[in-house]
Amino acid sequence: MPDAPVLTVRVLYLACGCASLLALFWLFQRHIGGYRLLRPEPRRPVPWGPEAGLLVVGWMMLMFIPKLLGNGTGSEDFSDEQFIRTGWASAAVMIALALGGLAALGPVYGATRRDLGLPGNTAETARDLWIGLVGCLAALLPVYGVLITLKLAFQPEEAHPLLERLATQSSPGLFLMAYVTAVIAAPLFEEFTFRLILQGWLEKHFAGRGVSPVEGEPAEDAAAPATYIPQSWAPIVVSSTLFGLAHYGHGADPVPLILFGVVLGYLYERTHRILPCIFAHLVFNGISLAALWSRIA
Repeated sequence: MPDAPVLTVRVLYLACGCASLLALFWLFQRHIGGYRLLRPEPRRPVPWGPEAGLLVVGWMMLMFIPKLLGNGTGSEDFSDEQFIRTGWASAAVMIALALGGLAALGPVYGATRRDLGLPGNTAETARDLWIGLVGCLAALLPVYGVLITLKLAFQPEEAHPLLERLATQSSPGLFLMAYVTAVIAAPLFEEFTFRLILQGWLEKHFAGRGVSPVEGEPAEDAAAPATYIPQSWAPIVVSSTLFGLAHYGHGADPVPLILFGVVLGYLYERTHRILPCIFAHLVFNGISLAALWSRIA
């Protein structure tokens, strides 16, 4: 009979797998029933220009080139205490950049709440959380299916440095830092960067036909022409590809994360709000860490 940690992991995997199947089945039934998986919500193009997108690409190059050249951070040589301190510092920087960036877009570009992808009321917030949960669950089986297949086929030796450290250490301080980094800081920063800033600008670049403002839209947005922008998959493909490549050097992760990025990009393209993307990303990372914790605790 398997011991308690192994049994817990199996139960968690089974529960997540069943939830993912139910989400996929429900979406498939909507599709064959002639319903849209997610109703597109018109909005005006974002007010920022290509310079914002270039900042994201520049940050990507700074992260990607050292990995490509094999000049990593050498975090495997850090002591546990150094690793935890570095992790907390990284989490603080990501949170500060995301929140600071959101705060700066208003005065710099005149961005409104809708431009920033923020919900307008409690009902919209609840709907965004539901959309993010369904999106995450629907992505679980495909994303993990691709990841497991690649690992079995190529057996990469590399993995995410945080997961590698967690696989060999089980201190409460390390797991607390890991949860804050993976479940709060990373979703905030990466969705702000790849979805709101980069994909938002790319959708503006590939903008489709104009439509009238949505009924009930706040006056601050209704005064500007709304634009319906789900005419091209290019913004989703570009942002999700860069999202996956940002995890280069983490073994097989980039390929399935590109697929996950497509799901996140689709959620943003339909709603033009980042809360569904952040929540889907948060739940996905939380499930991954919970499974790892159950396996080694």
